[in-house]
Amino acid sequence: MEDYKLEKTIWTEYDYEQMGWHDASIYGFIFQNDNIDSTTTDLLFDIDYIFKWVHPVPPKGNFSFWVAPMYPGWRFTV
Repeated sequence: MEDYKLEKTIWTEYDYEQMGWHDASIYGFIFQNDNIDSTTTDLLFDIDYIFKWVHPVPPKGNFSFWVAPMYPGWRFTV
């Protein structure tokens, strides 16, 4: 199996432009409020992020992917 060199362990909103979102699968989202006294909630997503497309090797014609679970969130949404 081919090794993958990890560019960085944590990606933030500053990396958004260099990340590719094509074909990323969103499995769900949740509005979460852990503080009963608060009127704001956090918005969390459950995504399979494709970090590498693997070109097909003949005779196969389909791409395969290297995928990692991703849980981005936005704090204090209304």
